[in-house]
Amino acid sequence: MSDQSLASRIDFARLLRDVDFGEAFEGTGLEGLFEGDGGIGETAGARLGELLGALIGEVLGRTLGTTLLQQLLDIGGDDGGE
Repeated sequence: MSDQSLASRIDFARLLRDVDFGEAFEGTGLEGLFEGDGGIGETAGARLGELLGALIGEVLGRTLGTTLLQQLLDIGGDDGGE
């Protein structure tokens, strides 16, 4: 029997479906990560969305803050403040 035929006979989807991830991560830093109605994909997507949203918000906030500060400090306009 070759290794390839053994690997092709394993149903990985069934194996992963039967794993209780809440119990597997109990007592670790990932303990509450997979709680909720959604699956692992939904949870991973939510975490990725949180990360990307925070990064985009940080960049936009910095850009808007810099632009507003420049506008506030440029009281005199183009005539050199006279």
